[in-house]
Parts: sequence; C-alpha cells; structure tokens
Amino acid sequence: MGLIYTEAVVQSLDKSGETVETKFRVDTNAIDCLIPTSRLIRAGVWPEGTDIYKLADGRAIELSFGWARIQFKDSVAIAKVIFGPEGAESILGSVALESAGLVKVAVAAGPT
Repeated sequence: MGLIYTEAVVQSLDKSGETVETKFRVDTNAIDCLIPTSRLIRAGVWPEGTDIYKLADGRAIELSFGWARIQFKDSVAIAKVIFGPEGAESILGSVALESAGLVKVAVAAGPT
C-alpha cells in the first residue's frame, strides 16, 4: 500500500493568522503533527514549549511545539504541532486523526 496524503487547512486557535493550506502525509505511526516553521508562523501559531522527538533513524532531537486548528475533509482537530525545518514534509499524526474522530481504536477481548 502506498503513502496517503490529504489537504488540510491550518489556523491558530484564535484564527488571528492566515488560513494556510497544507498537504499532509497521513502517518498513524506519528503521534503529533509536524509542519514547517514558516507555515505555522504564517498561520499565527507560535511555539509554546519544546519536547524531545525520536526520528525514524533513531536520533533524538529537541523541537518547539505549539497548538493549531487543523481542518481536513469534514473534520476539525485541535492538535499539538511540531515546528519542523523548512522543506520538511508536513505530517498529520494519530492524535489529530483520533481527535477528529477518523481513527477508531479496536480493543481486543482478552482471555476469560
């Protein structure tokens, strides 16, 4: 199966910045969303802290994060967004997908 992409609109929580249309790679293995810093600043989203993130190659790096309103398809999520490097591919993580009601968690029954 190939990679899945979706178009989404990114805004600050108070909608004070621009409406920024972004193409996201849907990644259910990622927890948070990642968006290049310049796009987040244009949307009026500002860093609110830093966190350590583990990259696919095993390295751990510290990156800034903030909170944004992300609208995709007919759903809206308030999500933690990582301020990514310029040129980085935007990633739509699992928490945003779950927040928008697009991912349902299946619970398997254990032995009785």
